[in-house]
Amino acid sequence: MASLFRAAVISAAFFVSAPGPALADDVTLRARSGPMEVSGTLVSFDGETYRLDSRWGRLTLEAAAVDCEGPGCPELQSFAPELRVMADETLGDHLLLPLLTAWGEQEGLTLSSAGPRHTLAGPDGTARLHLRRLAPATDLTAALAAGEADAALVLPPAGGGRATGRPVARLPLVLASAPDAPQGILTREALRKARSTDGNWSALTGSGHPLVWHSAGRFADLAALDRFGPTRFAPQTSADTAAVVAALKRDPWGLALLPAPLPEGLVERAVADSCGLIRDASPFALAAGEHPLAVTLLWQGAGRRLPAEARRFADFATSRVVTGAPMAEALPLTGQGTRLSNALRVRNPDVSLQDLQEAVELLSPGRRLPLTIRYDSSGAPDSDGRAAMEALIALSDAGAFRGHSLLFAGFTPSAGKGPANRKASAAMAAAQRRLFEAGLPEGRPRPETAEAGLGEALPIACDDSPEGRALNRRVEIWLLPAP
Repeated sequence: MASLFRAAVISAAFFVSAPGPALADDVTLRARSGPMEVSGTLVSFDGETYRLDSRWGRLTLEAAAVDCEGPGCPELQSFAPELRVMADETLGDHLLLPLLTAWGEQEGLTLSSAGPRHTLAGPDGTARLHLRRLAPATDLTAALAAGEADAALVLPPAGGGRATGRPVARLPLVLASAPDAPQGILTREALRKARSTDGNWSALTGSGHPLVWHSAGRFADLAALDRFGPTRFAPQTSADTAAVVAALKRDPWGLALLPAPLPEGLVERAVADSCGLIRDASPFALAAGEHPLAVTLLWQGAGRRLPAEARRFADFATSRVVTGAPMAEALPLTGQGTRLSNALRVRNPDVSLQDLQEAVELLSPGRRLPLTIRYDSSGAPDSDGRAAMEALIALSDAGAFRGHSLLFAGFTPSAGKGPANRKASAAMAAAQRRLFEAGLPEGRPRPETAEAGLGEALPIACDDSPEGRALNRRVEIWLLPAP
């Protein structure tokens, strides 16, 4: 043990540790076997390691190898680490706190809150983890490097730049207004125009009143910038989310981007793409990866090892169980009114009324699962598509589809000719059907399967952008009554 302790001290002398919560009391750390010891001022303790300033500089020592003596020593039996996360109020309320609640329920812990500090405690009342939400810094990366926080919830970089964090969840946002605001469907192009000029409802509905954009915080501002472009006029700011909601309710000329579901007294505004297609913003669309205003949040760590309980929560928050498409109830075609109305509203010469009728006849007896296979630029299923197939196989093996059959329905964007697209969509569906059947364990009951290529019918988005074409190139999974 003495040799291990000596090695720890020597190696620690070359390790510069980021500062933790300041304790600033004298301690002596003695090896549990052997005469080695080191004294200094305790800087932090995370449940697994001591950090102290000594005559060798800043040292980090494993708690399991030493005994601590002195006025600065922590109480080991009652110690609970604190995880400091930078996130604005919107993300704290709609994402961070629900994640902490879900993890606590999984671990059998009870959550209590006092302002921005939340505590998870065991059945005996002993605290296991404290989480403190901090207001985000202007430069999050620099703040994390300086030890001001342990992690931050951030948006992916604009313009498709390289993301530096791990995905946490998709948060659905909706465009909101007061009930007495000018009515009508708003388009993304009109919103971009209104925000990029002097701000007027004339670009939206023909009314000449000034547009007031209500800011729901830095996160919502960045999301609005990504979806609707920059503003030339100053947004209306409020102290917190509740004040934003109250101000918007009183303002018939105001709009705001807010997390769903909206509080009572506000209405969700439909947003149409350039071709006139209205995107579905339902919980099912979020689960299927089709929500038009959902944003993916990233967990950006500070690059330092977290205490054990904090690591377990961070791993839970970024696990596939959480970040994967949230499961929603399988949805019948009759519950997909936006999709059906879009198919009739957006005219496509390669999709006849008979084509639509045949698609409706095929799908009407079934219910669509939110699991959807989409493709990357190389033509292979993307990461979400691969995860969806893994989940589909696991559900089937667990007997979730007993008494039902599965239909793999392929769809394409409208590039090219209709017959060629129907052929391509049929090939996609057949390939995913074979992949599913090959992944099922041998000797286990398996559902009947079928495939269909529906080509350009029932589009999800407009085809005038890479994003829209990627959404339309898909294989849906439909649950049908067993034959």
